Amino acid sequence: MKREETCILGPALLVQLHGCGMKCLTVLILPVPCFEGAGPFSFVGQVNITVRCRQDTEVAVLHSSGLRSRGAAAVRGPLPEPGAAVEVAGLRQEAAGETAVLELRGRLRAGRLYVLQLGFQGRLEEDLDGLFLTRYTDQGRSSMLIASQLEPTYARTVYPCFDEPAMKATFNIRIVHDPSYVALSNMPAIDVSGMKDENGSLWTVTTFNTSLKMSTYLTAFVICDFDYVTRTERGNEIRIWARKEAIKNGYVDYALNITGPIFSFLEDLLNVSYPLPKTEGLASYFENLGAIFVEPKLPLDKIFYDHVVQPVLREDNEIGVRSLSESEDKIKGPFSLMSLFDSITYNKGATITWMLSGFLTEKLFIRALTRASIVLQTQIKNESAAISEVFPEMQVSESEYDWILLNVNLSGYYRVNYDQVNLKRLAHLLENDPKAIPAVNRFQLIDDVFALTQFGYIQIETALELTKYLDREDELFIWNVVLLNLVPENLEGFIRQNVDALEDDYFAQVYLEKLFTTACWLGLQDCLDLSSELYAKWMDNPEYKIPLLIRRTVCCYGVAMGSDKEWNFAWEMYNHTDSTKEDKDILLSAMSCAKESWLLYRYLQYGLSDTLFSSNCTSVIILYVVTKDIGHRIAWEFVTENWPLLSERYGKELLHDVLKVMGRFVNTDVQIQEQQLEKQLKSLAFQNPGPQVADFNPETRQQKKKARMSQMKQDFFYKPKSTKKYDKHGRLLCNNIDLCDCLEKNCLGCFYPCPKCNSNKCGPECRCNRKWVYDTIETEAGNVISTLPFSISD
Repeated sequence: MKREETCILGPALLVQLHGCGMKCLTVLILPVPCFEGAGPFSFVGQVNITVRCRQDTEVAVLHSSGLRSRGAAAVRGPLPEPGAAVEVAGLRQEAAGETAVLELRGRLRAGRLYVLQLGFQGRLEEDLDGLFLTRYTDQGRSSMLIASQLEPTYARTVYPCFDEPAMKATFNIRIVHDPSYVALSNMPAIDVSGMKDENGSLWTVTTFNTSLKMSTYLTAFVICDFDYVTRTERGNEIRIWARKEAIKNGYVDYALNITGPIFSFLEDLLNVSYPLPKTEGLASYFENLGAIFVEPKLPLDKIFYDHVVQPVLREDNEIGVRSLSESEDKIKGPFSLMSLFDSITYNKGATITWMLSGFLTEKLFIRALTRASIVLQTQIKNESAAISEVFPEMQVSESEYDWILLNVNLSGYYRVNYDQVNLKRLAHLLENDPKAIPAVNRFQLIDDVFALTQFGYIQIETALELTKYLDREDELFIWNVVLLNLVPENLEGFIRQNVDALEDDYFAQVYLEKLFTTACWLGLQDCLDLSSELYAKWMDNPEYKIPLLIRRTVCCYGVAMGSDKEWNFAWEMYNHTDSTKEDKDILLSAMSCAKESWLLYRYLQYGLSDTLFSSNCTSVIILYVVTKDIGHRIAWEFVTENWPLLSERYGKELLHDVLKVMGRFVNTDVQIQEQQLEKQLKSLAFQNPGPQVADFNPETRQQKKKARMSQMKQDFFYKPKSTKKYDKHGRLLCNNIDLCDCLEKNCLGCFYPCPKCNSNKCGPECRCNRKWVYDTIETEAGNVISTLPFSISD
């Protein structure tokens, strides 16, 4: 049985839409189902919008996406005593513009107040956007909660509204919910009462105070079975909500004790009083006005450079990265808008702000923030580099000093390219006394030299000089950047030798996952064995919980070190009804770690199925596979082969994302040419090679393959693209030789899986018993045993 919960909002804003200027006050009735059953869950509701018309109109347009609207009406307002109605001739949804259009039989007259009323129905998903449902375990019991994440354009997926940030409004919210759950929103509750529905079921009605003016994306709704701890700071109530087990064990005490002082500090620093009478803190994903949802992790200011500055600098290295500022004509609809809410906006924006604070001095910077009348008219020499797509780099030549160190404390958004002499002097300084250079600049030096090495500015030998001191390095965030940059083929022994220098401290838990992942990535047998052991333990007992901090790595390498048995278990657990959203994402990633090419290809094929995955998972699967060493070529081929279907579903945005990730594997002109060569070779390759008509000597077969590839390299620039041929049974034919993707010594062409049964095995192991044919096949003695045309029976 589905039950309902109610919510009311009330904005006051100015809107100009299709010729109608509206001053709006909205009331939203937002029902939420009870948590009985396995789902899917939906919600229905009613929205009332009081508008003041600025000019006559016969059409009213609201934002609405993924909602089924009904019962539209327009009456003279305001509520609660509406006047005569203006009949609604029709209501239509426009998916392209994400709008609901009310066509009126009469006219809304300029200067009058009206109430637009719409009923609607939506669906609760588990994708952490809009109004979503998530599952968790508390004190050994499975439970659920409903919460909202409406930035940037998800408010329109929850209720019809004017979903524009500039249209700030006040909101009155009422939530009807199961009595065993608690309801939270932006403002304090002012009334809690009971009600019965038509079936006699009892519900709790929680009504909240009117909010301050705010944008629609800041509205917050939470229905949960959480408990809380509370304190008061300068007359404002602060409540931290969490699982009852977390409250009982004191896990939120630090958050409770630090939140108030932080608010007080910011009030004093910025000379702005906190405008709300309360603050709710929850373990979630987004900050709303009066309800701050945060991830259940502990951000630490000591690793600002590691978590903010360094990642965005690395992203600036990549091909196709956008600039910090985008012109309006490049923003084409909601998808383009969402792409702006990324690390370039947040991390690069934060680093540019840090740079401003550095050269303005903190005193002037804070003064500018606190006084709106101050307009900074400062010209920054490297402004173009800050807002453009240019790789930010500064050249430093030999100087008269013993050594020179620039960008102290990473106060500038650029990399420093020192000459070879100065780099050697800095390396020597570090060997003698690592503490002579601040930790932040040791971090910067290592990250800069390896980034510049990647693009040929610095020789790798020179970069490695800076790592000789690492046996005396005790900062984990510096070791983290070392592990991110070092190449495992050349430096595996080096890492094994020096990683013991790490000392246990409070920050170790922050980097545990990265260090564990790096150890497995380096092929350290203890790490691989532990991953296999824990994964096998989970397979034997699905109730067993792999430690959360290393769960993603264990699942990945458990699948990678295993066979299709381990992969199939991950698939089974992904489809388990008790799997949380986080678990599903871990398993989506883990299934892309398979070392068998046919498993990756099958996985990509699964991603096309609407019955196996939700539509938003397809692109996630492709991007997970494309980031793997053996997966990026397979994923690229898969995208190109299935582009008509993918383009129809996702448009050019998917290709943009794939190309952006592929850019990480292509850094130089030589690599680009190699990719072009690979593409040319693939044009002559079988798409579905299978069992051979005759036995072949693998070594001879490999020699022929290599000889053919060598010839292709010589003919690369003028070799025409081969045309694929098929026999009367639809089996693919190829001229002369099989150039399959796998170059393993004993590979005879069994690379791609059967398109019907997904087996990559030849003969009986393939349920379709494939019989692939060649136009000519020679035995070891050189005798032709088969020629075209063939007469083949199934």
